[in-house]
Amino acid sequence: MKKIDEKMPQYKFKYTALAQDALLTGLQSGKYDVATCSFYGTAERFKTLKICLRCCSACSVGGAA
Repeated sequence: MKKIDEKMPQYKFKYTALAQDALLTGLQSGKYDVATCSFYGTAERFKTLKICLRCCSACSVGGAA
């Protein structure tokens, strides 16, 4: 994320360390735009989040749907 931040100076990135459940709640409520973590895809998450399927079986980035 820091490399992406460096290449996109027009955007302001803020980093916050949280528990995984807080990340998911924050994404769904609109508090956060992007979260990085070792998320595992579940049927519920696929319905509510945009999950990068190319990463691996455990996704690295999720965004609010």
